[in-house]
Amino acid sequence: MFEHAHAFNQPIGLWNTSAVTTMKGMFWHAHAFNQPVGSWDTSQVRNMAGMFDNAFVFNQDIGSWNTAAVTDMSWLLFGARSFNQPVGSWDVSAVVSMKAMFSTAHAFNQPTGQWNTSSVITMRGMFEDAYKFDQPIGLWNTSAVVDMSRMFIQANDFDQPIGSWDTSSVTTMKLLFYGAKAFNQPVGSWDVSAVVSVKGMFCKAESFNQPVGSWNMFAVTSMESMFEDAHAFNQPIGFWNTSAVTTMKNMFFDAHAFNQPVGSWDTSQVRNMRGMFCDAYVFNQDIGGWNTSAVTNMSGMFLGARAFNQPVGSWDVSAVVSMKAMFSTAHAFNQPIGQWNTSSVITMRGMFEDAYKFDQPIGLWNTSAVVDMSRMFIQANDFDQPIGSWDTSSVTTMKLLFYGAKAFNQPVGSWDVSAVVSVKGMFCKAESFNQPVGSWNMFAVTSMESMFEDAHAFNQPIGFWNTSAVTTMKNMFFDAHAFNQPVGSWDTSQVKNMAGMFANAYVFNQDIGGWNTSAVTNMSWMFFGARAFNQPVGSWDVSAVVSMEAMFCKAESFNQPVGSWNVSAVTSMESMFAHAHAFNQTIGSWNTSAVITMKNMFFDAHAFNQPVGSWDTSQVRNMRGMFCDAYVFNQDIGAWNTSAVMDMSWMFYGARAFNQPVGSWDVSRVTDMQHMFFLASRFNQPLASWNVSSVTSMKGMFMRALEFNQPVSSWDTSAVKDMSCMFQEAARYNQPMSSWNTSAVTDMHKMFYGARAFNQPIGDWDTSAVTNMNFMFTRATVFNQPIGSWNTSAVTFTAFMFRGAAAFDQAIGSWSTSAVVNMRGMFYAAQVFNHPLAAWTTSSAVDMSSMFRKAYAFNQPLDSWKTSAVTTMKGMFAGAVSFNQPLGSWKTSAVTDMSFMFQKAFAFDGWIGCWDTSNVRDMQGMFSGSSVFNQSLGTWDTTKVTDMSGMFEGAIAFNQPVGEWDTSAVTDLSHMFHEASSFNQPVSSW
Repeated sequence: MFEHAHAFNQPIGLWNTSAVTTMKGMFWHAHAFNQPVGSWDTSQVRNMAGMFDNAFVFNQDIGSWNTAAVTDMSWLLFGARSFNQPVGSWDVSAVVSMKAMFSTAHAFNQPTGQWNTSSVITMRGMFEDAYKFDQPIGLWNTSAVVDMSRMFIQANDFDQPIGSWDTSSVTTMKLLFYGAKAFNQPVGSWDVSAVVSVKGMFCKAESFNQPVGSWNMFAVTSMESMFEDAHAFNQPIGFWNTSAVTTMKNMFFDAHAFNQPVGSWDTSQVRNMRGMFCDAYVFNQDIGGWNTSAVTNMSGMFLGARAFNQPVGSWDVSAVVSMKAMFSTAHAFNQPIGQWNTSSVITMRGMFEDAYKFDQPIGLWNTSAVVDMSRMFIQANDFDQPIGSWDTSSVTTMKLLFYGAKAFNQPVGSWDVSAVVSVKGMFCKAESFNQPVGSWNMFAVTSMESMFEDAHAFNQPIGFWNTSAVTTMKNMFFDAHAFNQPVGSWDTSQVKNMAGMFANAYVFNQDIGGWNTSAVTNMSWMFFGARAFNQPVGSWDVSAVVSMEAMFCKAESFNQPVGSWNVSAVTSMESMFAHAHAFNQTIGSWNTSAVITMKNMFFDAHAFNQPVGSWDTSQVRNMRGMFCDAYVFNQDIGAWNTSAVMDMSWMFYGARAFNQPVGSWDVSRVTDMQHMFFLASRFNQPLASWNVSSVTSMKGMFMRALEFNQPVSSWDTSAVKDMSCMFQEAARYNQPMSSWNTSAVTDMHKMFYGARAFNQPIGDWDTSAVTNMNFMFTRATVFNQPIGSWNTSAVTFTAFMFRGAAAFDQAIGSWSTSAVVNMRGMFYAAQVFNHPLAAWTTSSAVDMSSMFRKAYAFNQPLDSWKTSAVTTMKGMFAGAVSFNQPLGSWKTSAVTDMSFMFQKAFAFDGWIGCWDTSNVRDMQGMFSGSSVFNQSLGTWDTTKVTDMSGMFEGAIAFNQPVGEWDTSAVTDLSHMFHEASSFNQPVSSW
């Protein structure tokens, strides 16, 4: 009546329904309906099938309905997700079908244990997905029930005793407790004599572990997946009558705990044992006496059965068609099975994959019907048995056959491989294999990819193979360290992929110049690491090749002419000659119009110095590291079209000889120039016209570019964020750059480090975004420009900023230093600096070690500094020979290290006796050589100090009482008062 009336939700509870005989599907999919209908007269109703099916929100009390005449309640509340009302008083004595009655009624959990179910024939799926249901129903009369399949599928909470049920009429218990995670009740007394199927009965019933060994199973034909994923089950079932069973597929799949004797079972009718003990981790019972004469499928039977190692050599496997993955990852299995009749087997794919221990003679097997041997001995580490007499005439794939079979080294040269299409990875990682296979008929093979990859010992003649059908030789000899056989006569006319073919084939050096490479599209990594290879390949047709990435990378000996190659289709030359130390051939006429990346192309190509200035680089986007460490390269490339390039980082790094004009390049799209001319020690060409407006990183751009001294003041640096190390040790650079826009820069650390000639005004720079100025002017020995107006409010690091800046003496006292955490060595050896810093906010500073070390001229008041966060003052004023300012107000409670703090501070004699030294652990050499210091320190808390060695060594004026100091933690007092010629105070209490 209201089937699929999705919107209907009106009161109809007062209807006179006394004459109604059927309400079948009345509210089927009435998604909105939730009105009281509990007062209806249902005394004549015979059919309520699907009445509230998928009435999602219905949850009204209908417990008083007269259901005495109802015969069909199937699907009654199926999908009624909200329904949870009492219906336990219903008269269901006439009901024949309760099929799916509460299926997916997720909320339902009401007592129904008093129902008279004596007429019910089917309870199929009755509580399927009724997640919450867990009511006692053990008193139900189930004597007429024929179908209990799916009854408690994923009834997650159900765990009630139902062991007294009369199941004598039941013919199917298929999926009865599938996914009933909580169920673990005794059902061993059930009469299952009429049951034909127990397929998936306890599948995923994770808790179930009850005795069922006395069941009479003589009528059962299917035990498929019966205990699959029943992780707890481990009960004796060895006396079951299995004489009628035709399938045991996945019966104990993932039954982690099961390990019971089942060797006496009658398996004479079983046709399917696929996955039977798959991942039954602990199963290890003798089943060698089974009658397997009818079995056609044993694929995955012991896959992952890690413990299994029982004799099965007497099995009759004459009917078996599939042994796919039969013993895969059966780590312990090593039993003789050499007498098996395998004449019907079509697939042995992965049969012993990861069966680490297996090493039994199987050379007499009849393999004449086998089509698939792929993965058969993958990582069967111990296997090394003669199988050379096998009939392989029907085999079409040997893909990964001996992959990782480390021990295998048996002759297989007489095999008939005429039907084989793929030998991909066949001997990959078969480290010991070195047998002749040169007589194989390979005319049908299309894939030789990775065939001998990592086959470290293989070095057999295979030059006469018929390779006319092969389309891929990718990684074929990758890491084949010993291989060096002639293969120059191979027909490679169909090969499309040669990527990595001889990569790391260290000794290979054969003439392959006559190969037909017209179909090849990928030569990337082809000779990567082929150290010995140096054969002519200049006549190859490479017109279809798209990628030459790393083709000769690390091919250290290669130096053959390839200048006539047609590279018009190549898009990637990345790392093509990287580390090709000998290569120096003319390639200037190449058509590079399609190339997108030349990244690292000549990286470490020590010998290369050929003209490439006429190349079409209009499509190139990446030139990162292109001539990096190309020591001798010095060719004119100024005419290159670089308009598409975005990355020039490291491009001329270490290109020591390069000094060519590149000032006319279009660099408008370049975003990264970091380390571009780093160690390009001779480069000194004008770059003023470059448009660098897109560049975000100039980090280390001219670092150690010893000759560079060109004007760059016109550059638009508004997008640059990183200028760190930009002119580091650029010894000659001294050009004006005051007009630069540095508003986006966050990092200037080491920017002018060691820039010995630089002394230009940069005081107007916007440094408001800079956070790191560590080492910025370190060893910039002539720099002395006013930078006092810089906005340093974001700076957190100033460590060693002016270290060795011998000429610097500018007023920077107005800088905002409130965010600075590290001031370590900031003025270390800034010999002439002597400007007031009293206004600095130092409340965030943690490290002030060596801050004024050897700042010979500095003598400014610092008493106002907030030092409460400082943890180390090690060497802070060491060698600050002029400094003598009061520091008594400093808060030093967090300081742990004061070692060498005033070492050789010849002028210092400030009162610091009130300092809180309670956390100081190291006072080594603190006043050593402080020739005038003589202040009272007797109240210092030295309880945590462990090292006072040399503390007053050479402090010739010091003579103050320190006898009350607590030296209980001190381990080293050596030289403490050495040459402290005035000291004469009692220390006997220490």
